[in-house]
Amino acid sequence: MQHSELEELKVKVDTVFKVSPERLEKLTKGVSNNNYLMVSKGESYLLKCYSHGIPTEALKAQNKLAQQGITSKVLQYDLRTRMALFTFMPQVCAEPRLTPELLAQVIQVHSLELEVYEVLDLVGYVQAIDEELRHLVDIERLIESLASLPMDLAFCHNDLVMSNIIQSPEGVRLIDFEYACHSDIFFDLAALVCSFSCGVEESLIVVESYFSLKHQVMPSYAQAKLTVFCQIYLIVSIQWYEQRSVITEAEKLRQLLKQWLS
Repeated sequence: MQHSELEELKVKVDTVFKVSPERLEKLTKGVSNNNYLMVSKGESYLLKCYSHGIPTEALKAQNKLAQQGITSKVLQYDLRTRMALFTFMPQVCAEPRLTPELLAQVIQVHSLELEVYEVLDLVGYVQAIDEELRHLVDIERLIESLASLPMDLAFCHNDLVMSNIIQSPEGVRLIDFEYACHSDIFFDLAALVCSFSCGVEESLIVVESYFSLKHQVMPSYAQAKLTVFCQIYLIVSIQWYEQRSVITEAEKLRQLLKQWLS
């Protein structure tokens, strides 16, 4: 971003949020939206500029989770300018790890008691796969499998990629709840194991650990369901990355998909 554009953004932030930025630095994280580290009066903030509308209900849910120490707090947002201001969550290391602590945080998200404002339309996402990618999987079979498998509905993050998992000084934290709404917990679990490039056997161990931490027995259908949801997550993500020309990430997921199809 040009220096003049940053200066214009500083003025806009001051006008909208009544906060005068002393420093504004664009962050590399974020493909769909633009994220900035903002410093004002010695305090650090995250400024997010949404490409589309602000997910107001998801932000309200995020603040409920912020009260539990799971994520950063939403301080202000403005629908007209599509800007939102958050507390800034520093990282102590670049690479998060798939640990019981992380699974415990995911369980807290899934345990959030919240009125249903939206349910993730997985069938719609699968049906929207373009013709070029349809040769990778049997789309109709995936949709039939979704209908036949038991539903494990809960409030979900729905975008548990590694870039949305922070190892903060206080421990592991989750960020970016833009897509959060009610969904099947296996979509979050599929996102986790795929984002950490887990193999099939390792993924099942992760799911077993998830249910163990909840003091529940892993369902008998877990393996079949995880296979279906990993295929769905991967094909949807491949299309998402390719549409945004993030080819390296898309190719990595293509290779992972082969494991879940074998």
